[in-house]
Amino acid sequence: MVAIVEAERDPANAPVMRPHVIAPCQSLRTHPALRLRCTCGRGLDFLALAPLATGVLVVSSPRLLPPKKRRGGPLDLAAVEGQDPEAGWALIPWEASMRNRASAHQTAWESEPVHPALGVKAGIIGDSAKRQTFHCAGCGATHTFLNITLLRLVLQTIARGDRSVRLTPG
Repeated sequence: MVAIVEAERDPANAPVMRPHVIAPCQSLRTHPALRLRCTCGRGLDFLALAPLATGVLVVSSPRLLPPKKRRGGPLDLAAVEGQDPEAGWALIPWEASMRNRASAHQTAWESEPVHPALGVKAGIIGDSAKRQTFHCAGCGATHTFLNITLLRLVLQTIARGDRSVRLTPG
């Protein structure tokens, strides 16, 4: 049911809700976090796959945990905004941080919070992070990605055996 609702309200994100996408990503859930690099080469954030039961999110943090505390995937990422930097990454605070960092990128779900199939006050964790914006302190560029685009970039990077997702000028 969630996949059908997602396809209706946000067709661009629907591919990350498909079982044939979720299953392989589950096996990559502990892949070490990757560095996202701007077109100028400067590091922007660290990315990791967070496959959930209903979809796949590419999650991010500006920092990694110390090497001895990393356990792969999102568990490599340091906490976000205002939390204990040694606490580690967690979905709920990250989602709140994404909502604050990219409030201009609202989805249909956020503007229409009631869906007849799911009921009043129903929500999908991670919905606010389907569009992420990264700002480069080096060249001043702003990069905004849909979750599906970030997923493609991360999977291509893993397939190449690289440790950094490199954005190309264009």
